[in-house]
Amino acid sequence: MSCQWIVVIVSIIALAGCTSLRPVVVKPSEISQHLEAGDRLLIHEKSGRTLELDLTGIVGDLLYGTLPDDAGTRVQVAMNDIETIDVEKIDGVKTTLAVVGGTYLSLFAVFLVLLATGGLAFMP
Repeated sequence: MSCQWIVVIVSIIALAGCTSLRPVVVKPSEISQHLEAGDRLLIHEKSGRTLELDLTGIVGDLLYGTLPDDAGTRVQVAMNDIETIDVEKIDGVKTTLAVVGGTYLSLFAVFLVLLATGGLAFMP
């Protein structure tokens, strides 16, 4: 396995834990205080439909956004139709630890590959 693949695999594993979903439990009248444009939402409607949405705004009792998997198709969802909302947030602590840890693991992996292939020789 080449050194480049080791670095790629370690980086993917390290960065996988940077986001988390947290449920938003508030009254519809207070929703704009807990959400902001750019948030990625996972909306569970009372009808059973689940919708992933990049929030662009809130006007009255409607959430406006785009579907990230459908080339930015614009949608609106009435607050009365929503059962629960999960908000995907980037966790700053997890991200920092992942970047620092991934960097050290990548350097360690490169060191091991160089040591194993004879590309790194120690002077006696």
